[in-house]
Parts: sequence; structure tokens; C-alpha cells
Amino acid sequence: MKSPTSHYKKLKADLRKARKIVVRVDPIECKNDLQRLKLSSYVLLCHAAIEQFLEELALEAAMDARRNFKDKGRISRTLVALVAAKVLDETKAEKSKSKIGSDLVRDIDEYSKQAINLFRNTIKENHGISERNLDNLFIPIGFKPNEIDLSLVNSLTALGERRGGLAHKFVIKNEDTLSAFETDLKSIVRDLEGIDQEVCLCSKYSTKIN
Repeated sequence: MKSPTSHYKKLKADLRKARKIVVRVDPIECKNDLQRLKLSSYVLLCHAAIEQFLEELALEAAMDARRNFKDKGRISRTLVALVAAKVLDETKAEKSKSKIGSDLVRDIDEYSKQAINLFRNTIKENHGISERNLDNLFIPIGFKPNEIDLSLVNSLTALGERRGGLAHKFVIKNEDTLSAFETDLKSIVRDLEGIDQEVCLCSKYSTKIN
């Protein structure tokens, strides 16, 4: 994988498409309910695009890690993290440590396949971009997001809370402005490239086994 990934490029393209909904919204002050509704829709669309980017990026990293192991015999930091997450899951299920160890040693390829399936389920069950969601997506592939960019994690969590308020309550706030939201969004998109880069770095740290 190489940054900027196709997922990061698609995110930027999707956000440009989403912006069409607010093309006639006053940037400083929403002039009426229609403009406020358009701004609310824009926030929801941007949140959805970012969530999709994070999930698809994480899944490709996992699939790439297993593919490199299966085809080239390379074990990356991402694959190690996925296998570790699978081990922890089985430990929580009170599977015996000796059984976990024997399964892992006997057929690491099959075990890594099971780890991918577990991670797929994690992604399917993800609904949001808060710190907890980010940890669920990226710790299993090699890193903790707040150790890469705490400010970004806080910004994504704030966006998630804002989206939650819009999704669960029909509230049109006069104080919300397109200019303020886009300032925050620009910063988030810029910083998300760091997550994109870190995912790619994790896939490169590898060693070949016979």
C-alpha cells in the first residue's frame, strides 16, 4: 500500500460531491430553515464519507497483510496485530491457551484467515468515528490512533457527537455556520492523511519467512 491511497483520494472526491448541497448556503449565517437543513445534511454526508474511508482503509490493510503472507511469505506489523487481536478474542472466550497456541503454530495461514474474518465482523459492527470506534478499527491492524494524532481523534469524536445530535434530534441551530464547519472539516481531512500514511507504514514493516 502506498499513501495517498485510493481510499484517501476517494474521500476527497466524495467530500467535493457532498459540498454541492451547500453551494447556495451563506457561509457566515444560514438565512433560513432551508439553508440550515442543507448544512445539517452536509454534516451528515461528510461524516458518512469519513466513516466509510476509515472502514475501507482498515479492511484493505488487513486483506493486504494476509495476501502478502499467503503469496510472498511476508509477515507485516499489520498481520501480527491481527493475529494478536484474534488471540485476545479467543482468550476472552476462555479458549485454552494451549489450544490457541497449537492452532496458531499448526497453521498460521488458516489462523490469519480467521483473524481477517473476525476483523470483518468488527468493521460491520462499527457505527461511528469516535475514539472507541477508531481504536476498534486501527489497533487490530497495528497502531492506536491517539498516539499518532490526538488532536485528530478529538476532532473526529466531536464530529461524531455533532452527527449524532443531528441524526437523533430534529434541531436546526442558528449558531451553526458553513464557514465554521468547513474550517474544522479541512483540518480533519488534512490530518487524516497521517492515518493513511501510518496504515501504509504498518504494511511495510515485514520480514520474510521460509
